[in-house]
Amino acid sequence: MSIKDIPLSNNQKKRLLACVKDQSIFFQDENGDIVVDTQAYKVLKERLQQSPIEELLKLDDLETLADYVVFQ
Repeated sequence: MSIKDIPLSNNQKKRLLACVKDQSIFFQDENGDIVVDTQAYKVLKERLQQSPIEELLKLDDLETLADYVVFQ
């Protein structure tokens, strides 16, 4: 299992939570970090035919970065 940490501002975290409402894709830990399951997110992207997180944060495909991505 691989994990990738990506720092975000509080405003970016709020926008991230607003753009992905499916709680099976992510969870927010007690520190406020957002943990995204990239395989579940890949399924969502295929269903939506969009890449909401990559579009919002100007990133490459999340699933190529790691199994889990932690936005701090």
